[in-house]
Amino acid sequence: MYLDIIREISLFGPHPGGSKEELEVAKYFKDHIENFCKEVKMERFEYFDMKGKKKTSVNVIGRIGPDKEKKKIMICTNLDTIRDMDEVSERWERGEKEVYDVPHVEGANEPNSAITFLIFLAKSLARIRLKREVLLVAFGAQEEWYGTPANTKDASSGLIRRFKRFDYLIGSQHYVMSHGIDDIESVIAIDAVAAGFPKMVSRDSFGKNTIKQKDLDLETIEILGFRYRVGKRTVGAISCDHLPFRFMKVPSTWIIATNGYPKERYTLGYVLNHENIPNYGTYRDTFENLLDETTERIVQRNFFIISETLRRYLLMKG
Repeated sequence: MYLDIIREISLFGPHPGGSKEELEVAKYFKDHIENFCKEVKMERFEYFDMKGKKKTSVNVIGRIGPDKEKKKIMICTNLDTIRDMDEVSERWERGEKEVYDVPHVEGANEPNSAITFLIFLAKSLARIRLKREVLLVAFGAQEEWYGTPANTKDASSGLIRRFKRFDYLIGSQHYVMSHGIDDIESVIAIDAVAAGFPKMVSRDSFGKNTIKQKDLDLETIEILGFRYRVGKRTVGAISCDHLPFRFMKVPSTWIIATNGYPKERYTLGYVLNHENIPNYGTYRDTFENLLDETTERIVQRNFFIISETLRRYLLMKG
């Protein structure tokens, strides 16, 4: 059932930021949540990629729950797929900085399983009586490294400098710059969740996350990076779609499913590898390979655990 949706999204192939494939995935997501939402908007925005080329991407924003004055809770993921980190890591090992021509991955587990989870969650939330509005958001151009939003005239210079710290997550940067954060209570991002067991990330490459473990009641994990190639020195920084909101002091965290816990300690913390999340961020993250790592039963279990966690969190927040 849910593996079928992951498969359908994977059939779009790689969907980089600003591509027609990313737009097709955005439309697919919109079509599959709009029956459960009171409103779904596709908000297009422009940005510059790492070569300075202007592109257009899109954020899909679904609204569920009552129109009240209470602040909203956002649950989000990314639409686009990453460049093949196997190839990127190999180039970095050789001292090469140019990665513009590295192909993007299919992304069966990340982000396609997370997009599928938000579809599942929309249906689940539509069945309960919410006391505040929930935003279900799929951000575009999140994996566009060294990119910058094009329309920053309404953003302060301090905010632009703050976001320069990470130089990706363009879609969520755009949301913060265009909508602000005054009406956002908290943000929870969803990453790869089709295999392994769900965990809340308490700390990542950019610091501590700011929703307490007791509020989500999931096992916690600290991730200071990801080693994509065993035996190589390169460790990639890792965080998720909530990061621009966390930088603005909005309580936020992210959820990811892993096999066990990282064992390798690297400088200030532990790093994940493909034993923890097979094929993560590489050309091997295909639907065919995902079937070797998971089953429909595991996917349904993970989706149920995460949705129940979020349901309790929403009820607790009132």
